Amino acid sequence: KEVIKNHTNSSNTERNSIVFMFSGLGSEYQRMGYGLYENNCFFKNKIDLCIQKIKEITDVDIEPYFVPDSDKSLKYDINKIRVNQFLVLAIEYSLACYLQYIGIMPTAVIGYSFGEYVAACISDVFKFEDLVKILNKRGELIEGLPEGRMLSVPLTKNQLLSYLHSELSIAIDNGESCIVSGSIEVISSFHDKMKNRKLICFELSSKRAFHSKMMEPIDEELKKYLDTIKINAPKIPYISNVTGNWVDNSEIVKSEYWINHLKGTVQFSNGIDKVLKDLNTVILEIGVGTDISSMVKRKVDGKTNSIQLINFIRSEKLSIPDEKYFLNKLGQLWLSGVNIDWEQYYKNENHYLLPLPTYPYEYKDHWIDGDPYSIISRSSSSNFHCRSNENINIYVPSWKKVTLCNYLPQFYDDLCVLIFLDKFNLGKE
Repeated sequence: KEVIKNHTNSSNTERNSIVFMFSGLGSEYQRMGYGLYENNCFFKNKIDLCIQKIKEITDVDIEPYFVPDSDKSLKYDINKIRVNQFLVLAIEYSLACYLQYIGIMPTAVIGYSFGEYVAACISDVFKFEDLVKILNKRGELIEGLPEGRMLSVPLTKNQLLSYLHSELSIAIDNGESCIVSGSIEVISSFHDKMKNRKLICFELSSKRAFHSKMMEPIDEELKKYLDTIKINAPKIPYISNVTGNWVDNSEIVKSEYWINHLKGTVQFSNGIDKVLKDLNTVILEIGVGTDISSMVKRKVDGKTNSIQLINFIRSEKLSIPDEKYFLNKLGQLWLSGVNIDWEQYYKNENHYLLPLPTYPYEYKDHWIDGDPYSIISRSSSSNFHCRSNENINIYVPSWKKVTLCNYLPQFYDDLCVLIFLDKFNLGKE
């Protein structure tokens, strides 16, 4: 479990850059983000719209994956490419739209593998409906390919080069680690070789060898389909997975770019280095969990404390309520110097202004010495009296104020009267 802590910070300047970083496939789970869906009208409406559009355009219904009482057997289908890609699209697209709705506007976007498609959609390279069509066709073609595997390896790209051959590809360059891709047999053999060298690797959940030569058989058919789709230059500056640099507007509108994206190496390490050049940056992971943020954090640690990394949707292993998790992260974002449109945030809700302390509540104990129960017992058995030290009285005698009684006759209304009352009712008489 993750403990939700209090966060304090002071910021005198606004952030220069807000980067939306869209994660890829692999971290999705059944009912992800459901607490936010249940409690946030805007987010719910966006998810519902995505579900509707995906169902209209394809034969895929992702609604059961967001419903609490859905069949638990669905979890076995969640790794199917035509299911998980639409789940990730719906959750990332809706979250990005909501953040923009409350005034958090990205100055740049970057995706991680599949995440580049969602980044492209937010940047208006693809219309949402066109992206659904592309992913549906892409998913159909990929499912027709032989199965493959992907393996995360704790070696840099240069360290891996000596192990590569025609059947083994570097799928993703993460900097300190890489992901290799190939057939089941090739990856199994390579994994054994890494074990012999005492290197701990782990296999991804993917059943296809993305970003490898095993994608080449679908090149031609996918290109023909992409040629029918209108692809636009991005409206938001955008870092390419293909080059690891700011995208070339003349290249991204070509179908060949997206073919290379599917079968070539994801240059994520080079791309995120471009983002990290601006030290006054906050990076928001748009997706489930903190896998990508953790990877970027390793690049940042020890170099600067000014770059902030924040995610909004908890990973499956955490049992924190989704809305509480989201609000905690939104608070961290505000503390880091990002302006949030709170009027827009509370637009559809009725709230009242409450006075708050001018200081934060810190978890710091100030415990008294000794047994508190015996101290209380001794205190209650003794009479408190006026103690003085250097003419400073702790207790000062004063009149006891009570509500004005109705004992006075009407003709005393204009007079100033002093009334003496006592517990024996003598004054009353």
